[in-house]
Amino acid sequence: MTASKTLPLSMVHTILLYAVRRSTCSFENDEQLYFPCGVDWMAGQVCHEWRRVALRIMYSTCHATIKEAAENITVGPLLDLSQIAKAGYSVLEHTSKVCMYVDCSDIFSGKAQHMLLSPRLSKLGFPHATGLELHVHNFGRLKLDCPKEAFVHAIGFCRRIKAMLPAAETLDMVYGSNYIIADMQFGALFQKFIKEMGNDKSKVTMCCSSIPIPHARPEDIHAGLTSLVYRWDNTYGKSIPLVHRNAASLVSLKVIHACTSSFDKLFMVQEQEHVTYPALQTLEIVPESTSTSVLSRQKFLGLMPFPALKRLNLQTAYPFADDVLFRGNSKTLHSLTIRLDEETALLLCSSGTFANRSYKRLADVRIMSGAGKTGEDKHSAISLYMQLVLAILPTVGRLRIEHEEIAAALVSEVPEAQEFKRIHSLHLKQEASLTDILRLLMVMPGLVQLEAAFSGLGREFKDLDDAGRLSLVESRYARLAGSSFSRLVVRSGGRASMNALVTSAVLLAAVCPRLKKVGASDSSSSSSSNAQEFNEGIGKLLHGTESYKKHAAAIKQLLIPESPT
Repeated sequence: MTASKTLPLSMVHTILLYAVRRSTCSFENDEQLYFPCGVDWMAGQVCHEWRRVALRIMYSTCHATIKEAAENITVGPLLDLSQIAKAGYSVLEHTSKVCMYVDCSDIFSGKAQHMLLSPRLSKLGFPHATGLELHVHNFGRLKLDCPKEAFVHAIGFCRRIKAMLPAAETLDMVYGSNYIIADMQFGALFQKFIKEMGNDKSKVTMCCSSIPIPHARPEDIHAGLTSLVYRWDNTYGKSIPLVHRNAASLVSLKVIHACTSSFDKLFMVQEQEHVTYPALQTLEIVPESTSTSVLSRQKFLGLMPFPALKRLNLQTAYPFADDVLFRGNSKTLHSLTIRLDEETALLLCSSGTFANRSYKRLADVRIMSGAGKTGEDKHSAISLYMQLVLAILPTVGRLRIEHEEIAAALVSEVPEAQEFKRIHSLHLKQEASLTDILRLLMVMPGLVQLEAAFSGLGREFKDLDDAGRLSLVESRYARLAGSSFSRLVVRSGGRASMNALVTSAVLLAAVCPRLKKVGASDSSSSSSSNAQEFNEGIGKLLHGTESYKKHAAAIKQLLIPESPT
């Protein structure tokens, strides 16, 4: 039987990743790229069966640039189109997406078009590729001597690119984020280029990052964008009609907040004319690192702007005076990241946003600490926080709390009479003792993974010997035997904490038979010394205490802990 039939596809893929010479590079401010350095490896370095299996995986996405353009771009060994052309149809037929990197000056000077029409590339095509991602960079290098001629070159480039991808259904335009086109003449020319790239086939949908034209008029920009990254500052705020023009088609919108302006214009065309986003599934509002502004708060009574929203990532202070971001999407919202301060918690509690388990599909929640300060009545603030958390817990599967007050309250104040069966992953910024961990497991019977800072054994175990601790755990927490708990990641802080962690891990393994992985991070030593100390401690407890021997099978599986990432 051949290797490709006996090995799982994922394993073949992994083997080939190690066998093939690969390289990494970054392209201006883009994410790091990872791709094969060439295509010659497939001629003789792998067998025919593995080659057939690997082609559709390793060349499903093709990163490429044009050779003349590459001379102006210091990005490392990206594949140029001439290398790809040598691979032949047997490779190109497996490509479903093409990511092409091109210098803006090469588009408008005609260099890029000339290369695409050269004999070695004139027949190049990606017959089954349905997606094109075009990265356009280095606007600052461009000098227009003849705008009309430059536009002819740009149109020729567009048409040749689209002829290479006859089955294209999506077009993503990506621009270097630090580039702004201040020249009005070139701005108008670039707008026409964008429209030409996306308007000749009705089936083509288009997404783009921030349009690098601060003075763009909405009627000059291609409508029908599905994805937009928009930098909200005092310059870009003037061209907010770009967002409004595409409100009906946008599926993903990321707003980078970098000014003191409020978000009123996001929902408002004029004083009484509101905007809705019927197809939007992902909304991100994130602050720029230099932004320290306080947002104004505007009410939008009755407006439901995001009826199809699935993912809300709100990393600024909540920018409105009501729950407008949550209206009308209780049946669709799946993932939520939010900064909570006392004022925001009061707003959401008073509006009953999460009351009566209204968000039944909300499965992934991250709560960050807000910028607002807690008032004099700290107990009142914590009560508000817990009211929100307890309303969310019945439906959520993954909960990450990076708000110390909420994390502390969750550990100490979750009612023991309640059970939250859906939650399977919990990450806490706050410290938790063994007592706290056991208490959380009792109220969260479906919990599989817990990550928290570790503070020790807890008061109820402090004055007991090993036999007494084991007896207490077995009697008080016996029903954890049916628990799904299998992974614990803790952050300890020294030798005493490590000793307490070893004891806690053994006690947990005694009552939680599925516990197999314990990750321990100790800032005072390396990961290898952590593992060695952890293993030695478990060995001493296991062999030195008669009481633990009946749990030997459960405890031995902890001997090689997995370090946290």
